[in-house]
Amino acid sequence: RCGTPELCFSAGSSLRSPMRFRSLPLEALLLSALVVGCRSSCSATWGNCTAPRDLSLMQFSRHHVAVAALTAASSRTSVHRLSELRQSGRASAGCAAGGACVVPAGETWVLDESMDVDTLRIEGTLEWDTSKDDLELRAGFVMVVGDGHLIIGTQEQPMEKRATIYIKEGQTNEDLGTRFLGGVGNGKIDIHGRKLQRTWTLLSKTAVAGETQLYLKDDPESMGWRVGDRIGLATTSRGESTVHTIAAIAEAEGAPPGCDDLPDVIKTCSANRCRVLAGSMTDQTCDHYCGLSGLTCAAAFEEVSDDCEIQAVLACDETWPGTSDLICQCNPPADSQEQTVSTGGQKVLHLAEPLRDEHWGGFRNVAGRNLEMAAEVVNLDRSVLITGDHDDFYISNKGLHTIMTGTGYIDMRYTRVEYCGQRDVMGRYCLHFHLLKKCPQCVFEGNSVVDSAQVGITIHGTHNSLVSNNVVWNARAVGIYTEDGNEMNNTISYNVVICSHWSVCTVPWLGKDEIQNAGIYLVGMTNDLLYNRVAGYENGLYATGFYPQGQGSASGKVCPPFSPFGTVRGNVNHDNRRFGLYMDSQYPRNLDRDDNGFVRSGCPEFMDNGTDNGVVPASAVEDEFDYHNMLVGMYGAGDVSFVRYVSLNNAHSFYWKASKNFADGVSHHFRDGFIANNKKDSYGQLKFYGPSGPFTFRFTNMTFLGGPVGEAALCAGQ
Repeated sequence: RCGTPELCFSAGSSLRSPMRFRSLPLEALLLSALVVGCRSSCSATWGNCTAPRDLSLMQFSRHHVAVAALTAASSRTSVHRLSELRQSGRASAGCAAGGACVVPAGETWVLDESMDVDTLRIEGTLEWDTSKDDLELRAGFVMVVGDGHLIIGTQEQPMEKRATIYIKEGQTNEDLGTRFLGGVGNGKIDIHGRKLQRTWTLLSKTAVAGETQLYLKDDPESMGWRVGDRIGLATTSRGESTVHTIAAIAEAEGAPPGCDDLPDVIKTCSANRCRVLAGSMTDQTCDHYCGLSGLTCAAAFEEVSDDCEIQAVLACDETWPGTSDLICQCNPPADSQEQTVSTGGQKVLHLAEPLRDEHWGGFRNVAGRNLEMAAEVVNLDRSVLITGDHDDFYISNKGLHTIMTGTGYIDMRYTRVEYCGQRDVMGRYCLHFHLLKKCPQCVFEGNSVVDSAQVGITIHGTHNSLVSNNVVWNARAVGIYTEDGNEMNNTISYNVVICSHWSVCTVPWLGKDEIQNAGIYLVGMTNDLLYNRVAGYENGLYATGFYPQGQGSASGKVCPPFSPFGTVRGNVNHDNRRFGLYMDSQYPRNLDRDDNGFVRSGCPEFMDNGTDNGVVPASAVEDEFDYHNMLVGMYGAGDVSFVRYVSLNNAHSFYWKASKNFADGVSHHFRDGFIANNKKDSYGQLKFYGPSGPFTFRFTNMTFLGGPVGEAALCAGQ
């Protein structure tokens, strides 16, 4: 793809991107295989496409026939710059301010200046001028129809400069509703913002309240992060995740003079390390606490909830009845000096706003095992922005939505979508693949979805799509959603879904109560779930059992609790209010399904010969890590094996009520896992609630350690 008319070929006889050639005549498709050597910017007459030197005369003449055929095809598509159309008066009257603008079929318009219309209907091609900075397209809705195509950058030439689509209130379409960017029919949407090498990373060093610099696992400049970008920082203490602005990317500054090596520190609450949430404070005063280190007390407080927030101010010699911890502020020693740091040239993020709480970074050693309990740091800004009217967003719970349906595709990468979703309106989500069936061209990658009234990203009746490396921040109800239960073979990978606090995102939606809220919500498990991370939601990764026969157009045609799993590996859930991993009820079976995921012959428990119909080999959950959740697990599951599973400092280490023997006869319910509770951590206890029944619950090479212990480290027959 090399600009208008967007026809390029790889060397040899294969088309580089054959999906772009549907509108060409057959003879052009057949002969175009001979065209080679097209440069990165093709001309309208194809004069810069040359034949290879070793072509015979016959081949050379056929080559020119191919060029002529392509030139004829391209001449049927007229290309106009929007500025020229307006100056000449050739743009329709509707393309003036306040009109209903149409890009006609057979025409390509280049958006080289901002546009403000009531509605925009794209029947031809609208291509954004990537050389222009800060252009804005404003409309009540933008609708791509027929064979229309909206292009804002390409993978090869992304939109490096700022570009904004602004969706206004006030216009309605009978098919897609109000306030949307969407496509129907064979419409296509390509949006490619400036690529970030990484959209998220982890803290490499713990950052405490009051600090303004963050040490990252990955170099911020190498990731493509910039001064002025907004970042989100996840909680690691069941508290609040917060947004900050990058003020500078530079080497670290030394820590201020302060207090080091204070005892029983649960959490550090100041940059100088002298204000701490201290444990073992039952019937103790901060005078006593500071005195243990040869220091004097400056102030004392009762905290709100195991954090650095102040509930009450105390005198230094005052106790707080019934508490085991207090915030004590000690005076630093007189000879304390600034701590120097050596980062070896590594650059850190300097923030415009100080941290309000402590956020863990790096690895924590638990019984000789290093576990990366580190806060996610996500970049929330992109060069392309889709936004809209939002003065009443938090009251109406109605924002813009994007959707693609029909036989086309949407490929959106490195774009920020904000103030989106429409609460309790079916199908109105921030990013939405809608009933596209097999769609390997459908991609949501590297996007930032911020502030959704209802769901961040939805895969609905769509298969073989890619949802990867996205950041979802404060999506109410659900971050990423597979909707009906027939969705298959989609790859959901390396996404980070964070709610600033579960009280923000836990809402009733579409007839579902607050319990059915999650960072990732799955109806059916036949999708690949790889290395995703969820923090701060009602539940983390939730495979619901509420819809045993599916939803919507799949209702009665599927059986989600019995769907075989895709690859489930490396996911992390932490600091969620209820469950981290929550699989509800999953018994994967051998199913005969058509290309749209509908079962052909039911979902029987037994085969015709009476043998167990459970999947062979068993479905597996690999390398899962859950910490700081109230619960982890499910009510019932069979033919599901947990391999190298880690549960650390959850209120219930695991929760499982019912299961069965494995159909494959060899798998284990848990193998090579680590179930622990670190006494130095203020949250959690060692308490594995296991199932009972007429089967053998199999553990192999499992470690149980730490405390405090609940009723027992391992309980059966709950």
